[in-house]
Formats: sequence, structure tokens, C-alpha cells
Amino acid sequence: IRHIEMAGKTIDTELPDINKKIETENISLVVIDSFGVAAGGNQNESDYVKNIMNKINRLNASVLIIDHPTKMDGDTPTGSSYKGTSARNVWKMQKSQDLGANIVDVGVYHTKANNSKMFQPLGMRIEFLNDINDQVDKVVITSIDVKDHEDLVDSLPVHEKLEKLLK
Repeated sequence: IRHIEMAGKTIDTELPDINKKIETENISLVVIDSFGVAAGGNQNESDYVKNIMNKINRLNASVLIIDHPTKMDGDTPTGSSYKGTSARNVWKMQKSQDLGANIVDVGVYHTKANNSKMFQPLGMRIEFLNDINDQVDKVVITSIDVKDHEDLVDSLPVHEKLEKLLK
């Protein structure tokens, strides 16, 4: 794992150096967290976003871009729709956690696939176990079915929600 500190720099200006590191260090996955910070500029300008996404798509490695949803609907990424249009695969994450709880339930939903099949939703329970000093000592991850979870079922495709209701 190699971390590149991008403080104050944008992905646009750093792409040549990143591509060089991909080649010389045999890197197969680049994680961009998050698009808004890395891209700089105006995320609402479609031409700007298309330009950045085209450059990212030319990297010689797989790229995982983490983005954040809009505050209005919480279902689409902030800014231009070209983020999703330019992506080959899009996965959405939804969490459910009670205030103060050490358990987080997470649903992961495949919403777009250009060159693969669409995958079934994934569900996981992440439990943070504390030591005697109330510090996280261990993390336990178990599989859950998002269809059985009241908060996570809302993000399922309509046909799966209907199947659940008809059972």
C-alpha cells in the first residue's frame, strides 16, 4: 500500500506523477478519497468533471473513486452527473447505526455496470468491541441480508422491494 499526500494539490496536476508511480511501482489499484477534494475546481461544471474523469480513466490501473452524496436527496453524487456517466461501475453504500452504538450495519448496492454483470446487494454488520479502557480492541464483520434490515431495504431496487412486500 502506497499513500500519496495530496494536501493542496489536485488530481489534475498530479496525474503524470501518479501514472509514473503506477508504472515504476507496479501499482494495480488507485483509491481517490474523495473526488471533490482531489478534483478541486467546480464539480457542477460538466466540462470540468468530464475532463478530470477522462484523465482518471486513462490511468494504467484500476481506480476506486469515493464520492459523497448530495445533501438534498442523498442518492446521487454531489456535482455534475458526468461523474456517474463516466464511471464503469457504481456502488452505493448505506449505513444504519443507532446513536452511541458500537454496531454499524452497512448495505452495498451495485447501481451501474458497463462491462460486468450487476451484483446482488451485500450486507455487513461491523461491530466494534472495546477493551476494559473502552478503546476499540477488535472489529468483527459479519454478513447480513439487507432485505431483512428495515433501514437498508429502502436502497434496494424497486423489484426487490416488491418481492419482499409480496412474501
